[in-house]
Amino acid sequence: PEGNYFSAFNLSPLGAVGCHYEAPAQGPRVAVCGCSTFTPPSDPCSTCYCLRRSCRVQCLHPVPSGTCCPECDSCLYEGVVHSNGHTFTSLSNPCERCTCFRGTVSCGPLNCPLTRCERPVLEPGECCPHCTGTMYKSDEQWEVDECTSCTCVSGDVHCRSQRCPAFSCAPVS
Repeated sequence: PEGNYFSAFNLSPLGAVGCHYEAPAQGPRVAVCGCSTFTPPSDPCSTCYCLRRSCRVQCLHPVPSGTCCPECDSCLYEGVVHSNGHTFTSLSNPCERCTCFRGTVSCGPLNCPLTRCERPVLEPGECCPHCTGTMYKSDEQWEVDECTSCTCVSGDVHCRSQRCPAFSCAPVS
């Protein structure tokens, strides 16, 4: 009918398309699923249809806004809406950190702390390798056994063994 406005909008993340039927001065909008013909509840003698409108979306992860065009002021990523500037862990890959910026999400590998050991271990289900064993502070000393002591020097282990003097007595028989 003349005087009414129709616009396509996204009804769900699955991409179902429908229209808002706006009858001026006749209350709230009516959502109509699918872009086919329909009869407005306020005018059973009319048949209306949706006209798909196109819009330029300037971002990769827009949030459906309930209007014709999605908005790029936040991000819809893996089914979750993230605000602009928010940094989060990816649900599909917990070893990735992602950031939402103006409707586009960029992800990269998680920054792991530097490991200072010869053989770092990466456990199943973990993102970052770690050192096994005991961690010593710089200049810290410890005994390996009765004759060997070690010192941590700027991330390196320096060990020294104490030589025992030779016995000067005759063996006992």
